[in-house]
Amino acid sequence: MKVLMYGWEFPPNINGGLGIACYGIVQALLRQNLQIGLVLPRAKKTNGSLEIVDLASEPENQADNLTLYYIDSIIKPYLNEQTYSQELKANPMANQFYGNDLAAEVRRYAAKAGQLAKTIPHDVIHAHDWLTILAGIEAKKISQKPLFFHVHALEIDRSGGQINQAIFDIEKQGLYAADKIFAVSKLTRQNIINQYHIAPEKIEVIYNGLSESYIQRPYEEEDNKQNIVLFLGRITYQKGPFYFLDVAHKILSKRQDIQFAMAGDGDLLRSVIEYAAKLRIGSHVHFLGFLDRNQVKDAYEHSKVYVMPSISEPFGLSCLEALALNVPVVISKQSGAAEVLQHVFKVDFWDVDLMAEKIMALIDFPKLRKELVQNSQPELTVLNWDNSVKGIIKSYQSQISN
Repeated sequence: MKVLMYGWEFPPNINGGLGIACYGIVQALLRQNLQIGLVLPRAKKTNGSLEIVDLASEPENQADNLTLYYIDSIIKPYLNEQTYSQELKANPMANQFYGNDLAAEVRRYAAKAGQLAKTIPHDVIHAHDWLTILAGIEAKKISQKPLFFHVHALEIDRSGGQINQAIFDIEKQGLYAADKIFAVSKLTRQNIINQYHIAPEKIEVIYNGLSESYIQRPYEEEDNKQNIVLFLGRITYQKGPFYFLDVAHKILSKRQDIQFAMAGDGDLLRSVIEYAAKLRIGSHVHFLGFLDRNQVKDAYEHSKVYVMPSISEPFGLSCLEALALNVPVVISKQSGAAEVLQHVFKVDFWDVDLMAEKIMALIDFPKLRKELVQNSQPELTVLNWDNSVKGIIKSYQSQISN
């Protein structure tokens, strides 16, 4: 079976969970002997100038059955109108080639990327999230092959009620155009039904999996591990960074033996730093910035507790990663991971009192940490990409036969 896939990012260039998920899905599909043509946006900077990567560029054969195709574009994961505008300003030549705003650039990219359906052999089309679904729609117009829309996050998750209507409309267009929709959780599935009025039978839940690079190991905690509570993710509204600081403030009002680390970058970083200063907890809160994958593992391994206080988290791969590295987890109930992880503390994102209690209990009771981590291991064994793609392949086959 041949797949024409439209993604945002792929190793070695990964900025967040979507790139990790795309890589995990591709690798698992390859292990099932599927052939994949993966189309990605890319604009190179060379010696301070912009090098345009066009359709004429040679595809890259990454491995048996995997070929990467690059289309010139400066779209990338987690862009918004403000950051897209900054990208244009950072590249003096960019205005000659790219859209005047983010939605315009996504449509320009889609028109070019969709044309690859003429030259890449495929049985199905698989597009990840709103940045690529229009390219998938264009490809379907050309080949008439089944279109799968893989939803990792929605505008309503990212925006906090102040949606970008252009992005919302693109998502809705994609959800209606797709033959089948993959949602990363029941939470996301229900949001698609409620907010976009899509027929429930059109949506299949495909949970994310744990990367092969996170090898589970017997529980063993270093005696000298410090009392560090970790937040890891984009510093943006969706991830609940202000609630994390409220929890830190609540704990530090009672005790001073705990440190809090915030790893990540994002549009609210400056505001979050200022909020920590306002709460007068700056000496106990450490901002680590963006971490690469090795640094992420290091951050987990130096922490006693991992906290994910997301306001709306479609899944939450980081919870699986933390547990695989023997770090107990406190997560918001408003997350997809809460559906599949039973041996974690689940708290409403706004309930900072209860979240603080759970964190302090995990800090103070080593046996509790060990019990939760060890009991989570069977769940992690099941949550892998090989199991996830079984549902994907079954849907591929069903649509092809129809």
